[in-house]
Amino acid sequence: MISWRGPAGGDGEDGPLSPNAKDHPDFDGKGYKRRLLTLEDYNRHAEHEGWGTRVREDLDFARPELKVLRDLWFEIADRKKATPARADFDARVLKPYLPHVGLVDCVPQASGRSRYRIRLQGTELARLFGEHTGRFIDEYFPRRNLVAWEMGYDVAIDAGRPVRFVQKFALPLISHLEGESFSAPLAPEGKSARGLLTALYVKPKEGVIADAG
Repeated sequence: MISWRGPAGGDGEDGPLSPNAKDHPDFDGKGYKRRLLTLEDYNRHAEHEGWGTRVREDLDFARPELKVLRDLWFEIADRKKATPARADFDARVLKPYLPHVGLVDCVPQASGRSRYRIRLQGTELARLFGEHTGRFIDEYFPRRNLVAWEMGYDVAIDAGRPVRFVQKFALPLISHLEGESFSAPLAPEGKSARGLLTALYVKPKEGVIADAG
């Protein structure tokens, strides 16, 4: 049962501070280093830029695997009365979904906004996007694509709870695919960075014949 919703997000650089401000990777003790995003902010920007991705609040996933991950995140949050941590999702728990799973670190910076680093990349994600485990996304994404990925991670961090994305990919090698993904924040533990648990499943776009090779 989905009941835990977590702390409310802030309203941006000019709005009130979020109740979880001290846990936010871009809160410097006085304010935020970037404008916080709502789901509506993301979708407006995506539409303006012509991106094929939208973020949904309903969490009504089509893929049964994503429904299981959604329910597991909320079950843990309900039990702990807090945001789940990386340790709550060990290899045993994630084994059925590992090819499609990514773990992303949100690493605060001394100056400027936080950076996102790929901590774990499932084999299916590596097949689609290349192997980037251990790298920051700003080290390999071209600037024209980087903003979309940063904002996608930002909106999940800022929401403080899982979000659902639906995608129609435009990257040349995967432009024949569409996808559905789960993205949920993870609490920092010790010296570890706050993170994200993600999972992506893809299929050919409607009317596109799958590549038999």
